[in-house]
Amino acid sequence: MDVKSGSAAQHSIAAIMRDGLSYVPSAIVPAILALASTAVFTRLFPPSQYGIFTLMGAVTGPILSVTAQPTAQAANRFLAEYDHQGRWEEYRQALSWLTVLTMAVMIVLSATALALWPLLHSRSVDRLVLSGTLMGLVASVLFNILTPVLNAAIKVREFNLVMITSETLSLGFPILLILLLGHHIAWLLWGNALAVLAVLPWLVARADILRPLRAISGATRQTVARFVRYGSPMALWFFGSSMLNLGDRYIIQAFHGSGQVGLYGANYAMVIRGVGLIAGPVLTAVGPRLLRQWAEGDVSAVRKTMSRMTSVYLLLGGALVGLVAVAGRALASVILARSFLPGAAILVPVTAGSVIWGVSRIGHKSMEFRERNPLMVWDVLAATGVNFGLNILFIPRYGFVAAGYTTLIAYVVYSGLVWWQARRLIPWDIVWTDVLAYIVAGAGGCAVVRLVIPSPVSLHALPVIAFIVGASVLFLAVYGALVSAWFWMRRESPLTWLRT
Repeated sequence: MDVKSGSAAQHSIAAIMRDGLSYVPSAIVPAILALASTAVFTRLFPPSQYGIFTLMGAVTGPILSVTAQPTAQAANRFLAEYDHQGRWEEYRQALSWLTVLTMAVMIVLSATALALWPLLHSRSVDRLVLSGTLMGLVASVLFNILTPVLNAAIKVREFNLVMITSETLSLGFPILLILLLGHHIAWLLWGNALAVLAVLPWLVARADILRPLRAISGATRQTVARFVRYGSPMALWFFGSSMLNLGDRYIIQAFHGSGQVGLYGANYAMVIRGVGLIAGPVLTAVGPRLLRQWAEGDVSAVRKTMSRMTSVYLLLGGALVGLVAVAGRALASVILARSFLPGAAILVPVTAGSVIWGVSRIGHKSMEFRERNPLMVWDVLAATGVNFGLNILFIPRYGFVAAGYTTLIAYVVYSGLVWWQARRLIPWDIVWTDVLAYIVAGAGGCAVVRLVIPSPVSLHALPVIAFIVGASVLFLAVYGALVSAWFWMRRESPLTWLRT
C-alpha cells in the first residue's frame, strides 16, 4: 500500500483538489448514466409506477445503512491507522469476521421476508418487486462494505472503475430485462441488483481484505471489539441519516400516493446526482488525507484542512445552487418526461440542502477522529425529528413541495448541531465571511441571468438547451468575477490560498 508522508505540501488544499480531480470520473460518468436512466425510465413508466421504485429505495436505504455501515465505517476509519502501525493482517481478519457475520444475517432476514410476504399481501408490491429489492439489498451490503476500503487505501483507479462499471450496468441491465421480459417496474430493481452482483467478484479481489476465517486471536478479538464500538453508533447515525434523507417519501405516500412520490423521487434523484459531481470528488479526496494527518498525530493540520476544504466545498456548492436556480427547471424538461416536470419545484431547496448536508460530512470528522460517534447520532436524530415533525405538519396540505423545504431546514439543523458539538473536540472552523461572499455572488449571478436572458417560452429541445448553456455560462462568469473580487478585497491570491 502507498503510505504518504505528512508533509504540508502533500496535504495542501491543492494536493487534495488534485486527488479530487482524479475521482472526477467516478462522479461525472455515473452521474451522466444515472441521469440517462432517469430520462429513459421516466418515459417508460408513469409517476405512479416510478413511485413504487422510489418507495422501495426509501425502504431499503435505512436497512442498508444499519447493516452495512457499521463495518464499512470501521473499515474506512481504521485502515490508515492499522497500516501505519504494521497491523495490516489484524485489520483484515477483523473485517473478514464482521463482513461474513453481516452477510449471513442479511441473507437469513431476506429469505425470511420473501417467505412470509404472501401473508402480507400488497397490490402495489408483488413478489417480483420484493425479490428484486431484497436481491439488490443483500448485494449492496457487501458492495458498501468494500468500496470504502478502496477509498481509504487511495486506490483511485480501482474506485473509479467499480463505480463507473456498476452504474453502467445499472442502466444496461434494466433495459435488457424490459426488452426481454416485458414492461414491469420490478426489472429496474432486478437490473440494479444484477449490476452490483456483476462487479462484486472484481471488487472483492481489488479491495483485498477478505481472508479465510480462522480462530480469533486475542489481538484480533480486541480489534473486532474496537470496530464494533466505533461502528455500532454509526449504524444508528446512518439509520437516522437515511430516515432524514428518505423518510419524507413515506409521508408523501401516506397522504398523496405513489404518483407524488414518483414526482418527488425523480427530481430528487437529479439533484443528488448534480450535488454528487461536487461532493463525490471533494469528500472522497479529503477523507483519506484527513485520516492520514490524524494517524500522524497532526491535529492542527486536521483542523486547518477541515476549515479550508469547507470553504472550497461551499465555493463549489454555491455555484451549483445558482446553476440550478437559473437553469434547473429547463434541464429537468430535457431529462424528465413531461409528466414529471411539476416535481421541479423542489430543485432549488433540495440542492441547497444537499450542499449543506455534504459539507457537514467534513465537520463531523471531528467526532469520528475523537471516536465520539454518539454525539453525531444525537445530532442526526434531532434533525430527523425536526424533519418528520415539519413533514407531518406541511405535507398533507402542500404535498411533495413542502418536503423539499423541510429537507433544507433539517439539513441546516443537523449541520448547526455538528458545528456546535465540534467546538469541544476538533473545532470545525467555518469562515463565515467566505460563506456570505458566496451567497452574495450566487444571488448576483442569478439576478444578472434573470435580467439578461429570457426564459424559453416552449419546451422544444433546441431553445431549452440554448437557454441552459447561455444561462449557465453567464451565471458562472458573474459568480466567478464576484468571488475573485472578494479575494482581491481581502488581498489574497486564490493560488496562494490553494497552496497553503
